[in-house]
Amino acid sequence: MRSTSLIAALGAVSLSLLAWPSLRADNESGSEPQDSRCEFIAAYGSVVDSKTGHVVVVDDENRAALLQSALSCTEAALDGPALARYRRLAQSVDAPRSTRDEQAEHMFVLIELAAALSQSETAVQNRQVARRLIDGWRDVGDIVEKQHATQSLSQAVAVRAGGARPGRNDAAAYHAQCEAAGVPVPGPLATDRRWSAPTRLDHETQAYLFRSNWRAATAWTYRADDGGYCVALLRENPDKPSAPVYFGAICTDREEIDTCFFDSLVYDDANKSRRIRREEIPVTDLRDFVHPFDGEDRCNSCHLGKNPFLVNPATTLGKIVRSMYAPNPGPGRFRFTGLESARESWTNYPAMPAVPGSPGCMACHEIPAVTKQHNFCTTILERAANTTMPPNHWQNLPGTHARFWPDDNGCFDTSLNDLSRFFPSMVRIRSYCSGLPEKTCKN
Repeated sequence: MRSTSLIAALGAVSLSLLAWPSLRADNESGSEPQDSRCEFIAAYGSVVDSKTGHVVVVDDENRAALLQSALSCTEAALDGPALARYRRLAQSVDAPRSTRDEQAEHMFVLIELAAALSQSETAVQNRQVARRLIDGWRDVGDIVEKQHATQSLSQAVAVRAGGARPGRNDAAAYHAQCEAAGVPVPGPLATDRRWSAPTRLDHETQAYLFRSNWRAATAWTYRADDGGYCVALLRENPDKPSAPVYFGAICTDREEIDTCFFDSLVYDDANKSRRIRREEIPVTDLRDFVHPFDGEDRCNSCHLGKNPFLVNPATTLGKIVRSMYAPNPGPGRFRFTGLESARESWTNYPAMPAVPGSPGCMACHEIPAVTKQHNFCTTILERAANTTMPPNHWQNLPGTHARFWPDDNGCFDTSLNDLSRFFPSMVRIRSYCSGLPEKTCKN
């Protein structure tokens, strides 16, 4: 059974300055740990509110609060030896924190430290968020030096030696791995005859995963002779010619198992990645795109499950994707071909087990059994549960509604009782996302 979801955009983000950061202490008060949720994700060159899909406008007033949120999420994902090393090394980051800017710099360094030690998907994603929050405000090296954190970060990297970042040669090897696994790596849109004609999607761009600074979209499909296929999407804002455009493709073999990801970044003469311009897209070979580890975003934050596509079958984009589906997909779940290394590993998760006698969400969806604090929880699962799932439920209700997500005791707002058949599966999903035991509501 195929799993599909549509994440609609909701309201705007508003944050005030939060409390000064402190090192995480597990259960110091003797109470049960609470579910600490990740609020932001790095996507499409921006920081996006994972609950609403809106791009966050970062300024001097909210930067520290945003970094505090990212730090809280990162710290909550640490455990075992990584947490112990983090606590020890963080104590040595002892620069003054008397001003808001100094506090923001300190939180940035702690996120870098946690990500260097852990390299969990949550930590890596929040490092991406933190770097975008300081982009144009401070230089990473200057912050590290000012915060007296050079030695601590060097020790953290030495503990988890992951090797250097990829480059042009690694990208070529990645593309070769894709092709060897039966995944097509297409040529340019303008010259490779296997690309379809473009389909404009301007009328439904605001229905897709994130509301960003793009207002127009175009889709293409590609079918290789051996049955492997690709779906490509171009996102742009014609009203702002200077704004970046985002062209990406997901390609899979004919059984939808081996899968490769492509983003419209290429290497410059210094072996650094740059995003290509609108006029370069039709004439650029996908073999020229950078290695995914050199990309701006982490595709594995959202693309998980039975197959790599996240679409609503009722939309034009959903119908395009479904038209490409293999008639006889493989028995397993898709995998990130060529993306497991000592430096970083992208992993698709097995299916979350259904609740015996009450499958609920799992009756239709093979939900990935993600680890605690994974961005997939708020970015995909929680938003889907409150916007598009179950099908045709929220769309028929006027105005706002109570949050469809269990509280710490496994209870739901009484206004949601008509969805009680989904309660046990939602409790299980929250347990996987939070790392806390499942609780059945006693009310």
